[in-house]
Amino acid sequence: MDTKEFIDFGKAAIDFVANYTDSLRERNVLPDVEPGYLSDLLPEEAPQKPETWQEVLNDVERYIIPGVTHWNSPHFHAFYPTANSFPAIVGEILSCGIGCIGFSWLASPACTELEVIMMNWLGKLIGLPNEFLNCNDGPGGGVIQGSASEATLVCLLAAKEQTTRRIKRLHPEWDETFIKTKLIAYTSDQSNSSVEKAGLLASVPMKLLPTDEKCSLRGETLLNVIKEDLEKGLIPCCTVATLGTTGTCAFDNLEELGPICNENDIWMHVDAAYAGAAFVCPEYRYLMAGVEYADSFNINPHKWLLVNFDCSALWVKDSRRLIEAFSIDRIYLAHDKQGLAPDYRNWQIPLGRRFRSMKLWFVLRLYGVEGLQDHIRRSLKLAQIFEKYVKSDNRFELVIERSLGLICFRMKGDDKLTKELLSRLTAEKRIYVIPAKFHEKLIVRFVVCSRLSREEDITFAWNEITKQAAEVLRSQTPALQEESLEPFTKSTADIATRIESLNIEAKTQKISLLSSEKCGGGGKKQEIPPCTKLAKFESCQLDPCMLDPCKPEPTVVIIGGGMAGLSAAHRLVQCGLQNFTILEATDRPGGRIHSCWLGDVVAEMGATWIEGGCVANPVFTLAAQEGLLKPPVFRPDPSRGLFCTSDGRAIDLPVSITAYHTFRQIEQQAATLFSLGCGRTHGTLLNFMGVRIQQELHNFPEEQRYDAARVMYGMTNCVRCRCGDDLSLVSADQFGSYIEIPGGNIRVPLGYVGILAPLLRDLPSCSLKYCKPVSCVRWGAISDSCPRAVVKCCDGEEYPADYVIVTVPLGVLKHQHDKLFCPALPAEKVEAICKLGYGYVNKIFLEYARPFWVWKEGGIKLAWSADELADRCDWVKGISNIEELSTSQHVLCAWICGREAADMELCSDEEVVESITRVLRQFTGDPTLPYPANLLRSKWCMDQYFAGAYSYMGLDSTVGHQCDLASPLPGTCEPIPPILLFAGEATIPGHYSTVHGARLSGIREAERIIQLTKRFGGPPKKPSDKS
Repeated sequence: MDTKEFIDFGKAAIDFVANYTDSLRERNVLPDVEPGYLSDLLPEEAPQKPETWQEVLNDVERYIIPGVTHWNSPHFHAFYPTANSFPAIVGEILSCGIGCIGFSWLASPACTELEVIMMNWLGKLIGLPNEFLNCNDGPGGGVIQGSASEATLVCLLAAKEQTTRRIKRLHPEWDETFIKTKLIAYTSDQSNSSVEKAGLLASVPMKLLPTDEKCSLRGETLLNVIKEDLEKGLIPCCTVATLGTTGTCAFDNLEELGPICNENDIWMHVDAAYAGAAFVCPEYRYLMAGVEYADSFNINPHKWLLVNFDCSALWVKDSRRLIEAFSIDRIYLAHDKQGLAPDYRNWQIPLGRRFRSMKLWFVLRLYGVEGLQDHIRRSLKLAQIFEKYVKSDNRFELVIERSLGLICFRMKGDDKLTKELLSRLTAEKRIYVIPAKFHEKLIVRFVVCSRLSREEDITFAWNEITKQAAEVLRSQTPALQEESLEPFTKSTADIATRIESLNIEAKTQKISLLSSEKCGGGGKKQEIPPCTKLAKFESCQLDPCMLDPCKPEPTVVIIGGGMAGLSAAHRLVQCGLQNFTILEATDRPGGRIHSCWLGDVVAEMGATWIEGGCVANPVFTLAAQEGLLKPPVFRPDPSRGLFCTSDGRAIDLPVSITAYHTFRQIEQQAATLFSLGCGRTHGTLLNFMGVRIQQELHNFPEEQRYDAARVMYGMTNCVRCRCGDDLSLVSADQFGSYIEIPGGNIRVPLGYVGILAPLLRDLPSCSLKYCKPVSCVRWGAISDSCPRAVVKCCDGEEYPADYVIVTVPLGVLKHQHDKLFCPALPAEKVEAICKLGYGYVNKIFLEYARPFWVWKEGGIKLAWSADELADRCDWVKGISNIEELSTSQHVLCAWICGREAADMELCSDEEVVESITRVLRQFTGDPTLPYPANLLRSKWCMDQYFAGAYSYMGLDSTVGHQCDLASPLPGTCEPIPPILLFAGEATIPGHYSTVHGARLSGIREAERIIQLTKRFGGPPKKPSDKS
């Protein structure tokens, strides 16, 4: 190969590496091959004639890459990081190109001297004491070894030699061989396997010492063992302490171990192969407290400092001890500069050595100290995100607190669950994690390894883990049911009766309007058959009687495991019907009930409150019976908080309070338009409120009008959050169709997700199937040979059914109704789907190291002006208020709604933090206001299984549309019994957009099936079954 060919080959190889790196995220991290795969692909002998470099490079992709475990993939979370960066790769190329063998200074002066300088740079960077550096007047210094395994072995051999010579001086009569048989070394039972192997290779028994509850080796343990061994006539020579153990990233206590080793003339070697990289950040150097007692110290830049393997940095306080152990002189190795610079052949086991310092030099220069610190801190931030995921899911437990980038967790329960989880994850090959043992329990180790890792990669890994965990639990459900939980026995009948009492008056008004709504107002009114509209609207009457257990059960498929689907299933179980399957598209139950942890606070990503804190609300009753509402029950006061303007002023309280209550009166006036039902069209809610605000402003003193206007227009943004969309799309006349249950809004202190427990615990085993998105519902078959309906999932699995309860969100129906149902839905149903509004709401949780606000003062309400709200080119205009959380003094929650909520989802976390901080600084008038330490946000709009938040009454919406959406197909007056039943918050007039509305709708459709089952004495009759 000539120079030109080399250049072409080199460029192609660089392109190959770049493309490979860019494609890592799309590749399965583990290969799909079996042992011996390569032998079947490559010839048995080398080629007789040279081949082209193009053929060789092509074969790398064809034969080698399929068998590679992608250690630098962002989906690799096993072991510890193996560093990789473009500067290091180029440094490696140059090192190979130069091709020197730097065993002595003369063999390659640059190779030796650059290594001396780099070891000094790196030692200073991590904060090592000067005694370890080459620039010190003493005998200390650093050398690059191939691995931490080599470094440990080198130090153990040096300790063995040093101790033997020391004992020989004390006992000249003793033979060196005899002395060496008495030597013993110590390490913790958590240290790396390479430490134990070093003992084998050095012929020094390595005693594994027990650790404390945090897996740390303590001084008392070491001291007691030393005393015991001395009494036995053994000679301790070395202790290997670990900073960042392999299993749990535990830290041995150097401040306790060091003095003991020094007092007993025991060499203390510190293995900080992984954790040592974190010491480039000053805030983590406390973890190496006591390093001044060490004789040697080792970190692996090839783990976490972006230097490609191999590059293991070893420092010693007295390099003479290494030279005494490894120096062998030959005439051909001698040179006249000996003693003026290190001959590194005497600091290591092999003679030859590569130019490793070149790539370290490149990385330190091209990243700089700040770049390396940013890399470490970013990795740890991602690890914090994963830790919070684990804490937020009650199926898992952290076995020990997170240490740097390692999270150790397990599935709650028997080890076989965690073992099965690991097996499934390995089989899937999409992420790579490995097991470990903690106090005899099997755990999963998850490490942030790749420099390419981003937040979405952590989310991807968590989704894979929870998906497989759901499968594990499904397969183990019978065993898990042994845990006894208090059953939920309260009949739903009294709950529905209480709710129904609130509906009676509104129903009468709504039904009286139905005919005029459908005929367009004027002209001759069409007769509406009572069996259609009235039957569509009326809730099924609850019958507490059980079904006859001797009769056959119909087959029911429930699409969606949110509140509506679970409530329907729970009601079916209460009445003795268990032949149902719930198909949930995601890997968790609850739908928009999704509680996560941020720091010390529960962050409700979706549903926030029980809207109506009294026994008339079935969700309140459910929470109370489950013991989730411990007194005193917290009811937020929406009137509290500072109204701040965009010019950085807090509006005076007398003005803001008066304006606030004035706006609430306007809101009540808008709500009464529905009950008036005078036939007059008031247009959009924005127009109605805008006119009324202008009218009310005249009642304020002139000097207060500017601020009062800002308060009231800012409050329109809060109303947007109830609807989830711009008020110009909301019907003023239908706004009041919402029925407000008394009792105020109530938060569930330990997470809204707790409300699901009584609904889940009584479900039949394997009835709830996760990760089962539905692709098609075929319905309407009337022949004996075909089921009445077949629900097909995206994975191809099909479920026949007599009844299908559809609980998917309205937003999903808007996007997919034409593809989801075969045959298509009738025009009346499609019109309801299209005409009803569906809003977007998201939340952004901000965690601060120190709060800048006064706690329990209600947060910050953004008093936008009308002109500011008219220009919505910036998504931050969708922020209505930034509230404090009652359970935390350092977390704020920003509410954002409308199209701006969807725009926010397109921004990166950094952009969101920057924009929120800019708004806060603008409205508080404080340019020094800090950035949040952590951010957590919802993304409901882009989620294909939600496509938004909840329904509202749009300009063309009517209560009739909600009734049409709720009506079964075929209708109740058709000869064929209903097949498709629809539930969800959008199908419940008066209680749309609420969790209790979703619950009532699920109960309603379950009751419909129960009544039909009683009528038919089992599954529904087909026309041919008539007798």
